[in-house]
Amino acid sequence: MVTISKIAEIAGVSRGTVDRVLNNRYKAAREKAKELEAFGVSVKLYLIKELSDRTIEPLLAQVEADAPDGIAILPLQMESIAVFIKKWMQKTYP
Repeated sequence: MVTISKIAEIAGVSRGTVDRVLNNRYKAAREKAKELEAFGVSVKLYLIKELSDRTIEPLLAQVEADAPDGIAILPLQMESIAVFIKKWMQKTYP
């Protein structure tokens, strides 16, 4: 029998990622982003494949390179995210 754990292991992602994809949970985020566009807000989603500093650090570097006017971030207790937030708090971003 194929399980979420087995799919995650083969794909190299977390069980949560497999669950979100199977249950189409990313669709809600995309729909909300589209709603915000009506107000002139451009939203770019950065999807986390695995909750580890190794995978999140390059993603955060990409966010910084994209130089957004503002950010919204999941409240994760991870060193890489704490460093990123401290760095951004020193800038004048919303």
